[in-house]
Amino acid sequence: MRTEISCGPKQNIAVVVIENPLLDITVQDPENAIHTKYELKHGAASLADEKTMPIHDELYAREDRELTCGGAALNSARCCNHVLAKASHPTGKVAFVGCVAKDPSGDVLEKKLQEVDMLGCWAYTSEEATGRCAVVVHGKERTLCANIGAAAKYPVDHYEAQKSVFTAAKMVYSTGFFITSCYDVLQKVMQQANDENKPMLFNIAAVFLVDFFKDQTMFCIEHADYVFCNEDEAAAYAKAVGISGDNERLEAAKHIAKSKKANQARPRFAIVTQGSDQVIIAEHDPATADAEVKVTYVDVPKIESDLIIDTNGAGDAFTGGFLAALSTDCSVEESVKAGIKMSGIVVQRLGCQFE
Repeated sequence: MRTEISCGPKQNIAVVVIENPLLDITVQDPENAIHTKYELKHGAASLADEKTMPIHDELYAREDRELTCGGAALNSARCCNHVLAKASHPTGKVAFVGCVAKDPSGDVLEKKLQEVDMLGCWAYTSEEATGRCAVVVHGKERTLCANIGAAAKYPVDHYEAQKSVFTAAKMVYSTGFFITSCYDVLQKVMQQANDENKPMLFNIAAVFLVDFFKDQTMFCIEHADYVFCNEDEAAAYAKAVGISGDNERLEAAKHIAKSKKANQARPRFAIVTQGSDQVIIAEHDPATADAEVKVTYVDVPKIESDLIIDTNGAGDAFTGGFLAALSTDCSVEESVKAGIKMSGIVVQRLGCQFE
């Protein structure tokens, strides 16, 4: 019987991340056999349905499959851990909190975090198998088909038992994907961070969350000190709050920065990535409500198109690099540059890989 790993208050934790852990199962599909069998659209990302659910067992059984950690926030946590370890910085370890099953896939996730000296604070469920994502590669395209599985069963009582982990951490990070799986826990995590005056970082993560879970997304923004989104999510936010015009991304960033904030002791930063275009940083201090929002732009160095292999995971890597830098007391602008550097590495590889 495995025992739950404890990340008690005596641990020196740089960042604690909570969200959906997934095991990525990657295979090559040069003849399109898997794409055809499961009617997968090249380059698309989808959730498994009745027809595609068997894909995970099929790919897992193949000898040529590659197993890696997945899930947006776990990718960011791994990236953050990699940067901190490479710099040998004494800021502390990275902790990840999530739910898996006691099955082979869960074993792999636990082992992989242990191998890179991350702290895994796992809850276990018998209701679902460990979440898995089929990653089917054809040329430079990656088609994703995910089953969240056990990740959506994260229990409130596990969080209550592990609250000291969040207290011990220098900062806390999660994404909008946790809204659809464990919103009750996400609310508690954010409230705890606010109560302890601890930096809370939140990534909007997907357009559908703004479109279909607007109220929950707005709650998360209200309780976050740092809010991340890409250009598509910024556009969806602008539409949701009634912003229109030629520069809706900028206006969305300014609106997020100045929107209602639960923790008045900290400024809010809205950080909008735009692919190869400049990153927008909008900053507002709620203590000076009438003050103008400060806007800064950070250039993204050009990467030759023939070097770009896969843009999936670039956003996760950006956030991971940002978290690592911010946890070492870098400025927000310096942290954005660290994020840009990591995303530039990841786009030149298949998947969110940076070793």
